[in-house]
Parts: sequence; structure tokens; C-alpha cells
Amino acid sequence: MHFLKNRDIGKIFFIILKLRKYLSAKRKKQLNISFLLILISAFLESFSLSLFLPFTQLLISPKDFNKLFFFDRAQFLLDQVAQDQIIIIVGFSFVFLVILSTIIKITNLWVINKLVALITTELACTAYKKTLYQPYQTHINRNSSKVISSIVTETDICVLALNSSLMFINSSLMSVFLIITLFVINPILTTYITLFLLFGYITISYFSSNILITNSKKISLGYKRQLQILREGMDSIKEILLSYNQEFYLNIFKKIDYELRINKAMNKFIPSYPKYLFEGLILLILCTSLIFLRVNNDNFYSFLPLLVTAGLGLQKILPLIQQAFMNYSSLKSSSASVKSFLELLSQPNPIELGYSREYNFRKKIKFENVSFTYDKNQKEVIKNVNFEIFKGEKIGIKGTTGSGKTTIIDLLMGLLAPTKGKIFIDDND
Repeated sequence: MHFLKNRDIGKIFFIILKLRKYLSAKRKKQLNISFLLILISAFLESFSLSLFLPFTQLLISPKDFNKLFFFDRAQFLLDQVAQDQIIIIVGFSFVFLVILSTIIKITNLWVINKLVALITTELACTAYKKTLYQPYQTHINRNSSKVISSIVTETDICVLALNSSLMFINSSLMSVFLIITLFVINPILTTYITLFLLFGYITISYFSSNILITNSKKISLGYKRQLQILREGMDSIKEILLSYNQEFYLNIFKKIDYELRINKAMNKFIPSYPKYLFEGLILLILCTSLIFLRVNNDNFYSFLPLLVTAGLGLQKILPLIQQAFMNYSSLKSSSASVKSFLELLSQPNPIELGYSREYNFRKKIKFENVSFTYDKNQKEVIKNVNFEIFKGEKIGIKGTTGSGKTTIIDLLMGLLAPTKGKIFIDDND
């Protein structure tokens, strides 16, 4: 189902698909099984609807039964079977398909939710592992609150995004299959209904798209700012108590939290209200059509099975289109958080970083013209440092605050790499 411009849809699903390359082979296989279940579920839903028309036709107007699509070709076989037997055969076939379709749909729903949970925990662990293995300098240059927010809070949003993408595919496929079935039954009526629904949802999506994306960015930033102010408040609790600054921190938190909740509320409202709008409009159209046919047509009962089938089809299609729209809107709402989470997943692997657990130290460590700066725009903390430390020596490093003592220790331990110069261990760089 196309709710927006193709490039917007492609862009959002491209972001979601990026998550797939970080999955294990087992999870990818389970995803393929889930897609197969979605296809089977859509086919069974379509087939059960196609049997509903002959079933109602048999009950309401049996004489018109042989006029229905492929049943007119089986007239010779139908003449050999009693009408009651046909009703039983068609009725039981319809009931069997409804039961089977229901079982498959429930199974598919369980599989999707379980799979999303397994995928998310795998991705969260991968993101945390890669974060832990990053160089020390990466950690001191990044905002830890944003990292924690991405792993904890935005992982939950990724759960929603993954679930929404699978449910969007599920709803869209089932809608397409049902529309095709209704089109076979009555092309003209189905075309009008489909165009009406598509035009309505495309219009709503067009005007709400930018709002959803903007709010998505605000929500992602809001989570990070909220966590940051909480950490700052707890870390500075002594100073806050001594300086009576509680209201200052409370007002900042209140403003951040208010904006976050309002943006989330708006992103929940936009996908939900079209359902009630279209339910009311379609109910009005159906009621008007029934009244018009009853007053102006003597063959009202011959049209009744078709109208009942169309009503059932709409009753199935409208929630599916609404669900597809809600899932698409959810994807738009969570796109910024998924991008933020992808940044953690795309960090270099431990193997790429070249970690070595042990080194057999024999003679000495030598600093040769070593300089270091934490930021290219700042002045060097240490500059052209030269010294040697031999194995077994006990030395002390003395200096004023900010002179670079801790930096030299971090360089010695290998937590930092020199900006200039070289560090030799047993004459090895």
C-alpha cells in the first residue's frame, strides 16, 4: 500500500533493512519463515472471503447461485448434487477456511512478536558489545548519556519499528489479496471503494508526514536530554542541596518531559483518527446504498449477497489498511531513533580495532617526542615528551594539576594513542 511518495517509503524501509545485516544467520532464516507465514495468511484470508459470497447466495437466493464466477462452469456437477448437500459442502468449506485462517493469523502474530523480541535483544547486545570495545579516547569524547539512551530507550523504539515493519507488510499483503478477491466478485464496486480508501489515506499521509518526522527527531532528542538532566541532577546532588537549586533542575526536567510527552501524544493521535473517520463514512455509504436499492429495485434480495460480501470485505480491509497506515506512521515516528541506534551498531568490531590481550614485556618502554591533544582545536596537553622506563624500575610522575600526569599514565597503559611521536615497547612501535 502506498501512502506517501515512493522515495519516502523506500528511505524508511532502507533504514530498517540496514538492521538486517547485523543479524545472525539464524535470525535471518526465522525472518524468511515469518514472511512465508504472512503470505499463507493473506492467501487464506482471501480464499475464505471468496467462499462467503456463494455461501450467502445459497442461503438467500439459491436460484442465482450458478451465476457466480466459476460456479457457472460447474453447472453439470452441481445438477448431480442436492441443494442441501451443496449448502453443507460450501458451508463446511467456508468454516474450515475461517478456522485455518484464524489459526495461521494468530500463529503469525505470535511468531512476529517473538521474533522481534529475539532480534532486538541480539541487536542490543551487539550494540553494547561494540560500545564496550571502543577505544578509550572514543569514550571520553562522546556523551555517555546519549549512548545509554540509545542502548536502553531507543532499543525499545527499535522494537516498535521492527514490529511495525513486519506488521505493515502483513497488513498490506492481506489488503491486496482481499481487494483482488473483491475485484473478481465485483470490479466496479471494488474499484470505487479502493480508490476512495487510497485517496483518503494518501491525503492524510501527505499532510501528516512532516509532522511525524519532525516529532520523531524531537522525541529521540528528548529522551537523550531527559536522561542527561537526570544524571546531572543525581551526580550533582550535593551541590544542589547546598545551593537550594532543586527548582532549577526540576523546571528544566519539567520542560523537557512536557515537550517529549506532547510529541509522543501527537504521533499516537495522527495514525489513529483515520479509522474512526473512514468507519463513519463507509457506514453512511452502505446505509444509503441499501436504502436506495430497497426503494428503487424490485430485485433487492438478489443484490443482498453481493452487498453482504462487500460489507464483510470492507469490515476486513478497513482495519488492515488502518493497521498498515498506523505501522507506517510508527516507522516514520521511530526513524530518528533507529538511525541513532544504527550509529552504535556500525561501530568498528573488536577484531577491526586490533585488540591484543597479552604482550610479553622484556626490557623497556620508551616515549619519543610524544605529544597529545584531546581535541584538534585545543592546545596539546603534553608536548615532545621523552623518557625511558626499564623493566623492574619504580618511578613517580610529579606535576601541577592539569600538567598531563593522567594523560601520560593513560598513554602508558595503551588507553590513548599519541597525537605525535611514538611509544616503543622493547623497541617495537
